[in-house]
Amino acid sequence: MIKVAWLTQYNVYELLPEIELTREVALHSSSWIHTLSEALSSETEINLHIITHSPLVRRSQTISKNGIVFHVIKYNFPFTDRGFPEYLPFDKLSGYFSFQKEAAET
Repeated sequence: MIKVAWLTQYNVYELLPEIELTREVALHSSSWIHTLSEALSSETEINLHIITHSPLVRRSQTISKNGIVFHVIKYNFPFTDRGFPEYLPFDKLSGYFSFQKEAAET
């Protein structure tokens, strides 16, 4: 069996009700990512893990749904429940350090 880890921007609303969110906002559907992940997970020789991040989750969480293991990392602007603002792109300036660190531990 091949274990595949895919870092992608997955729509966390597709993981409800298994995942806990802090609030709801409009997100892009990312339909091609969902379609490809479903196709990959249907292969018996592939053990698919999707690693994504979101400011909308209460805490980092790992869940299993539809044969896929999802690792959702809480990643947001410090002291808020929002993403990083365009006028202060700390995530880009830090080279996504905190996300890389937590993703590597997953």
